[in-house]
Amino acid sequence: MKNIRLRCACFFILLFFKAVTCISNPHIDSTKKLVSICRVWGFLKYYHPEVASGNFNWDQQLIEILPKVQKAATKEQLSKVYIDWIVSLGKVKERNIKIRDDYFNHNFDLTWINDSEIFTTELSQKLEFIENNRNQWLKRSDHASKNGPNGATLKDGAIIGKKLFTHSSRHLFLETHL
Repeated sequence: MKNIRLRCACFFILLFFKAVTCISNPHIDSTKKLVSICRVWGFLKYYHPEVASGNFNWDQQLIEILPKVQKAATKEQLSKVYIDWIVSLGKVKERNIKIRDDYFNHNFDLTWINDSEIFTTELSQKLEFIENNRNQWLKRSDHASKNGPNGATLKDGAIIGKKLFTHSSRHLFLETHL
């Protein structure tokens, strides 16, 4: 009987130490990592100005980043992979133009950016900065002179006269003219 109690006590002690180890250094399972890379890759595709401008082979970037994401075991390691990737894409300039976001945000959810279970605060802040400073391909000087992208003319907020997007464009853009 003492042998069974001793085994049970050892089992619970080992279980306790395993739980403490998992809490202090939680590993991210492969499903969460896969979901996170899909979200970050898709987000950067449309929000990072260098990527949205078509300056990168974005599918190739995904193939190159996947092994690094797979190797990351903790949220700190995973966030470092993403931060290094974002930095390698180029600097995002702070915008001075206010964009009205109240038109198409009804079913639009970027709350995953602040998921503290997967991302560090530093990465969340970097992603929020990119979100708040997106859509930079319409320059302020273009806006002021009523010229749109690709030489199109803006008249009363409508783009006329030229094809707005070329086959290499990857822009998702909405700007309201106040």
